[in-house]
Amino acid sequence: MDDVLTGHIRVIVVILRFIGWVAVVCCISLGLVLAAFPGAVEYFLPEAQGIGRGQRIALIVIGIVNLVPGVFAAHALARLAGVWLDGHVFSGRAIRWLPQMGWSLIAAGFLSILVGPLIDMVLAFGADSGSVSIQVSSGHLATLVAGGLLIVQGRVMAQAARIAEENGQFI
Repeated sequence: MDDVLTGHIRVIVVILRFIGWVAVVCCISLGLVLAAFPGAVEYFLPEAQGIGRGQRIALIVIGIVNLVPGVFAAHALARLAGVWLDGHVFSGRAIRWLPQMGWSLIAAGFLSILVGPLIDMVLAFGADSGSVSIQVSSGHLATLVAGGLLIVQGRVMAQAARIAEENGQFI
């Protein structure tokens, strides 16, 4: 297969692949830090001073679950860049990673909306009164839209690859 990635584009794809793998390692490391060191929760969330063991475990679980979509999105980015570097830019191998990145971004967007209220509920557990509000920012919406666009782009490219394969058989 001809190498369609030349010059600056190849450098950008190499950087994207590196960023993807670094993000995977950082997310997994952060999850391990949260789980392994009891003081990590208070470091990242100073309001958690003096909470009980159950609340601490709940905050750790929320933090780790919040990292999972990011790990999947970063992994898909790294794998997609690797497939592109192998010269399979428009093949089924490349196209399958786009929807995975899209669904991961959508999950990350929804989780980032829900994490704040969940943390508030855990911290307020046992209090006499409290309120929880859900806030949606432009960053949340941008993440959701980007995920949706990646899913659509993946489906369109998959259809184009099927059509190209059918046409290749007739010639």
